[in-house]
Formats: sequence, C-alpha cells, structure tokens
Amino acid sequence: MHVDYGRGAFTSDLDAWTCNLFDGLPKTFDQDAIADHARVADAIRGTAWDVHLVYEVTYDEQGQLASAEFHLDAGGFKRWSYLFDRLGAVPKVDEEGEVVHEPITDVWWFVEEDWN
Repeated sequence: MHVDYGRGAFTSDLDAWTCNLFDGLPKTFDQDAIADHARVADAIRGTAWDVHLVYEVTYDEQGQLASAEFHLDAGGFKRWSYLFDRLGAVPKVDEEGEVVHEPITDVWWFVEEDWN
C-alpha cells in the first residue's frame, strides 16, 4: 500500500525492491494516513480491480475529496487507472498513442497510458 498526497508520501513496504514511487523517501503509514487512504480507497471498493497506487489526491476547502488517481494492478505492461475529479479541475488531455481518458460518469474517467 502506497500513497503520496499533501501530508506526504507513505508506504506499507519500506523495503520495496521495485522502482521508487515517490520523490524522496516515504514514511511508514501513520494513523491519519491510514484513515485518509481508507477514505479514498472506499471510493472504488467493489470494483473488479486491485488498486496498486493512489496519487494526485486533492481535497476541497471543506476537506472533502476533490480528485484522486487510482492506478490499477492490471498486470503486464498495462497502465490503467481510474481518475476521480469531482470539481472538473484535472486536465484530461488525450495524446494519440500515449494517453486516453474515457468518461465513465461526470466525475470518473478510465485512463489508459502507453507503458513506455
């Protein structure tokens, strides 16, 4: 489990052998980060996908979730994610052969990126 947001970068695996997912070293999850992660993860609970990484998390002035991107553990060389953007503030720029944003609802998008 990993998250990088306004409070900092947190991980449940400080000994990960994979590439570094953060700018700098992440911290071990504290109680607030666990609660924040759970709140965001609940938004996609019940889907058929395992979330690999949640990032670009923003909140509005009332502390409500405004946007977040959920990278999916799709396997292989697939880079798939769900983008939640309640306020419509996140740019959704498609680039032929590189990235495509497919609307699911008025606040959710499926994002497919080229792996290389």
